[in-house]
Amino acid sequence: MRPPRPRLLILGGLDPGGEAGVVADIKAAAACGVATSCIITANTLQNRHRYLSHETVSAAMIEAQLRVLWEERPPAAIKLGMMPSLEQALVLATFLKTVSWQGPFIWDPVLVSSSGGALFPMIDFAAIWQSLSPHLTGLTPNLPEAHRILGEREGTPEALVLDLYRQLQVTPPVFILLKGGHGEADTVVDWLYDGTTLQPFSHPRINRPQVSRGTGCRLVTTLAASLIQSMTLADAVQTARHFVLAYLREE
Repeated sequence: MRPPRPRLLILGGLDPGGEAGVVADIKAAAACGVATSCIITANTLQNRHRYLSHETVSAAMIEAQLRVLWEERPPAAIKLGMMPSLEQALVLATFLKTVSWQGPFIWDPVLVSSSGGALFPMIDFAAIWQSLSPHLTGLTPNLPEAHRILGEREGTPEALVLDLYRQLQVTPPVFILLKGGHGEADTVVDWLYDGTTLQPFSHPRINRPQVSRGTGCRLVTTLAASLIQSMTLADAVQTARHFVLAYLREE
């Protein structure tokens, strides 16, 4: 009998169009050969052109779903996207402490939707970060999110990732991957910093606005799936970037 496939737990928002959020995450994980469990944190009302609103799932429901998932089979890694309430974060943090979570846990801090909606106040980000950071192994903001976390501070992307590490008081081996896709240069550069080494990953920009939604979701999910499969962090980042490039070229 073959051993069961490693399982990735995905928490995030539901995009009714299926282009971003947990639907994009599930598609990416499946392409990597990784099974998924899924907990919806919010139901969003949006399409490719505009973001209207969302309804937050209760923290009690998220706690109950975590418990039933762990009863069956704990995941090998966790990928968190949209988390619109501090109450949800506190429930998740308490649960992970209870089960002594030690695996990969990456937060892709969805602060603004691809179609333009702000998802929660920055005061909540700070509190959510404080509650989740003891359990996190990685944070993956894009450029607009990095600027927002840093109070709209200006600087080069490589300076921003170092500023994030200092301001959030991150300590090794936790990493920050600053995604550069929202820049305007002809070359996209993502910056990885693990507290020791600052490493750029670059590729020529592919302008496909009709399929650009959800690329950050897919990249981080593929990164988490690659870590489950015992890749090094740098190799996992490179694998995730290749996956997104192939998606942009083929869709």
